[in-house]
Amino acid sequence: MSQLKRLPSRAIGRERQVMVITAALAVFQFIAAYRALNMPDDLAAKVSLVPQLEFIAAAAWGLILSTATWRVAWHRSRNLRTGVYALVAFIVYRVARLLAFTRADYDYNRLRFLTVATIIILIAGVVYLMRPMVRRVQPMEKIYERESED
Repeated sequence: MSQLKRLPSRAIGRERQVMVITAALAVFQFIAAYRALNMPDDLAAKVSLVPQLEFIAAAAWGLILSTATWRVAWHRSRNLRTGVYALVAFIVYRVARLLAFTRADYDYNRLRFLTVATIIILIAGVVYLMRPMVRRVQPMEKIYERESED
């Protein structure tokens, strides 16, 4: 049997989507960490979360999401799941943070809606990302097998 050439794997479909989302969230978290460090003192007294804790949380999530982006880039199914789990954990963290540190009446009145909407989005996203992948192109092995049979 002739030698089969393996094409390098590329991030396609869901992998690319997860990579874009995790990379964007990582950038936003690093920006949030920068803003937490440069918050004016009068504004820091009015927010419910301590700026140092905000910096640590944002930097940690930036690193976690950057690592998830890097792992998904290697295009293996378990790495895609790592990216999805990182996204799910991040969304749960953000809603829990909102639930724990809400002080304004406006935020307090919309908590139920945000919680239900988040649960629906999480379920839809996980179902979409974890469903079996449909291959649109035949694997190279089958093409070579047909050529060798002819």
